[in-house]
Amino acid sequence: MQRNRRTHRNRTISSVGIVLLAAAMAMVVSCASPAPTAPPTTASPTSTGGTSDITELVDWSLPPLYGTIDLASGFRPDPFLVEVTAGGNRNLRNVGRVGYVAEAPDFDLNYSSGPYNLYIFVDTQGADTVLIVCDPSGRYFYSDDQIGTRPGMHFSNPESGLYDIWVGTYGSQTTPATLAISEIRPSGW
Repeated sequence: MQRNRRTHRNRTISSVGIVLLAAAMAMVVSCASPAPTAPPTTASPTSTGGTSDITELVDWSLPPLYGTIDLASGFRPDPFLVEVTAGGNRNLRNVGRVGYVAEAPDFDLNYSSGPYNLYIFVDTQGADTVLIVCDPSGRYFYSDDQIGTRPGMHFSNPESGLYDIWVGTYGSQTTPATLAISEIRPSGW
């Protein structure tokens, strides 16, 4: 069952804090970062391993910190890139995971699916980051160290609807990060 859309979903992306780059995938992967060695795994819902629920720490109903975009299958440019500040004051250790995120989503994706897979991943200049995604059915997914210290998710046969995205850090510090949304399997994965 899909979650109800919030009224802020219809906002357009502001140019503040968001950068669209039509560059090749090589620009997402930092030259200083180690070459990726393993393909991304298909996203599967997170099991917290603790007695608490991740929804006690994050709130998908809050307005996203860096905007919302509507993308339909076959979107261009691909990848779609958003500059964010990763991290926050919510400690994921409280739900059996590692990392720190903000309470509000960093970014919201309204996605109309088609014949392609959906990839959501993060790049930084050497910082260790984590990724949480809440899919249109309200399931939460967690990723850490998918490619070196960078998180990434692969949604095979993705649902249409709202994807709430949190970009966190392994430690309590914040760091600049690039959130990437793509339908093209990233080079080297």
